Order: sequence, then C-alpha cells, then structure tokens
Amino acid sequence: MVRFAIYTTGSSEDIVRRIMALYFDPDRSVVPKRGEIDVKGFAQVIELMAEAGELVPPVPHAERFIDLQLLKAAGLQ
Repeated sequence: MVRFAIYTTGSSEDIVRRIMALYFDPDRSVVPKRGEIDVKGFAQVIELMAEAGELVPPVPHAERFIDLQLLKAAGLQ
C-alpha cells in the first residue's frame, strides 16, 4: 500500500508513512479495530457529500449501503 501511495502521489516514503500513520495507528482509533461500522458517521459523510454537491438530493440513507446481518447474527449488533 505504501508503494502504491508513493507511485500515485509522487510523495516520499517518509511522508506517505507519516500520513498513513494518522489513519492506521491503533492508538488513534480512526480505523476500527474489528471492522465496526459507525452508521451515524457514515450518514454524516453522505450529508457532507450532498453539501459539496457530490450527491443530488434526496440523499440516500446510510443503511442502504450497510448490511448488518452478519453482525446481528454474531450478536454484535
């Protein structure tokens, strides 16, 4: 993934690794540790995309894109 980011952005390896650490460092809790889905957060992203003109109203509900069946079956939801 680092090499791909270097190739696509033209940035140095050091810069790419520092930026990726902002997202993937476990202490920052940006990326969920077990793949948890934050439906409210996803809905906010959809709203921001609409505000930026990337989505045409009416905007879809976040639940349309998220299948929670596996989490419910596992008793995690």
